[in-house]
Amino acid sequence: MSTETKKEEPTTTTTTTTTTEATAEIVVDAKEEEEEHGDDAVAVTKMLKECAMDSVVLYSDRCEVTRVVEHEFDAPGLYDICIEGMPQSMQKDSLRVSGGVGNATVLEVSMKTRVDPNAEAKTLPEDVKAKKEEVERIRAKLSELEVQNEALQASMKWLEAWSVDVANTPPSQAKTPKDGGVPFLSEDYIANVRNFTKFYAEEQERLATQDAALKEEMGKTKEELARASMALDQATRRMNATHVVSIAVVSLQVSKAGKAAFHLVYRCRGCSWSSKYDLRVGDEKKVEVTYFGAVVNSTGETWDNTRLTLSTAEPAAGGEPPELETAKVSFVPLPVVEKKESRFKAKRMMKSNACDEMMCECECAMLPDDSLMAQEEEAPMEVFVAETKRGMTSCSFDIPRRTTIESDGEAHKVTIAVVPDIESKIEYLLLPRLHDAVYMKAVCKNPCDFCFLQGPSNVFVDGSFVAKCPMEYTAAGQEFSFFLGPDKDLRVVYRTPSSVADKKGIVFKNNLDTFVGEIRVKNNKDTEVKLTIQDQLPKSTSSEVTVTLVEPAIPQTPNVTIEERNLITWNKTISAGQTEVFPIRFTVEYPKDKKVTYSW
Repeated sequence: MSTETKKEEPTTTTTTTTTTEATAEIVVDAKEEEEEHGDDAVAVTKMLKECAMDSVVLYSDRCEVTRVVEHEFDAPGLYDICIEGMPQSMQKDSLRVSGGVGNATVLEVSMKTRVDPNAEAKTLPEDVKAKKEEVERIRAKLSELEVQNEALQASMKWLEAWSVDVANTPPSQAKTPKDGGVPFLSEDYIANVRNFTKFYAEEQERLATQDAALKEEMGKTKEELARASMALDQATRRMNATHVVSIAVVSLQVSKAGKAAFHLVYRCRGCSWSSKYDLRVGDEKKVEVTYFGAVVNSTGETWDNTRLTLSTAEPAAGGEPPELETAKVSFVPLPVVEKKESRFKAKRMMKSNACDEMMCECECAMLPDDSLMAQEEEAPMEVFVAETKRGMTSCSFDIPRRTTIESDGEAHKVTIAVVPDIESKIEYLLLPRLHDAVYMKAVCKNPCDFCFLQGPSNVFVDGSFVAKCPMEYTAAGQEFSFFLGPDKDLRVVYRTPSSVADKKGIVFKNNLDTFVGEIRVKNNKDTEVKLTIQDQLPKSTSSEVTVTLVEPAIPQTPNVTIEERNLITWNKTISAGQTEVFPIRFTVEYPKDKKVTYSW
């Protein structure tokens, strides 16, 4: 089958061709459809489900579907192959014909729609109206909250400006006793200052509490609006989909009677795939990586018995770099008073954030017996793995057998690759301020000629599920790591740094607090371990406060560094059966007329 472009004088048409950049479509009545083909073209109607699905190439946010269209032509002439039931998620400008066999030439490929008078609406207009009213109600509520937020922000700025005015009041305005006034530092003056300070603190706390509550309510309202808008959009789409039928029209010039076939190719949104992994570590510290693809199909059509390819290409990214905008400099806006959190809450949040960053969200929890049995390795069996093809900027994975994936919005798991016997080295991480357990970490190198995409991983050690952790993007030949949970053979005793010597009073120019702590680690294993320890050194937020690390001395002490987040980091190899002690000592110096607070 050959293809050619049909050249005609410009006329008004009811179809849209794929050669135009902007796609337009019109709705025609069922009776008008027969007249549209003209006297010289024979209309052949086929349902999309009758056209076998050949392949689906799935990207991160869309897919390309290829179907096989076949027909037995009785005589030569002009034919319009009308394929009804094209999915609503289809990108209209993506329709094309690729290849084919038979004595026919492709003249034109276009799209049109028609109203189906026999369709029963799955969503009534009343339901759409109710959802639209709900969206308007939530929008009105959000507008009211935004007005309240503006008034609250103005009150907070006024309070802050007032406190600045009070603090800047010059002492010369106070009358002296000779003038019949009261002393500047009289009891009444101090009481007034104390009362204003108390009023300011209470009012600031009240406004900050209202601000936090209002922001939380605004956030919930925005989420509620997003859900309601999505429900309205889906209801409108369902209502329209039941009345409107999308039709792909392929115009052919048949030169000889007989059978002809061609590939109909189009792209759809509403689908995606993401990476998932099973990481299994055995006795010899060999790692087996099972690479899965979680496929989600919400396109509205079932991918029935098709060849599936998962691609790492990103069509939405575009082929051109973005334009570099002009850099600007401007004045810093006035500060906004934020809500002050309690020390307990701040401490808890800090620990939570530290866990997320330093331990890669390692979730190490023993499962119940029945769940553990379900996660254990079963007898080995043959696994179909994908064929990998590398391109210039991406790679694709061809699933080796045909598969059927329903359009149900659920994740369907397909195996991409099984990579056995990856060499690993085990390292250990200790964060004593957060937990007294030493966590094992496996460090491996990607031996494949394709990358590991970002995705969640299940970690198994000796056949038992132990943890969940994320797999970061890893190119071919690069290292990746994951945690295996705590190792009970390493015992830790942590003495939190506490103040042991304070120098205060009139004799000393500044206050000097001295903190002393200790980390003690015993290796009960029969092999040496490479251990990394991280602990916090308070970071000053003022030029008047000086924090000095006394022990360990840096750079005199080998294998000890201070990271950018002000974390003391030890890298130490501990021999089998040995105990190592890591002392900590630092001082905090600050003006004697001020107090400091510590947030660990």
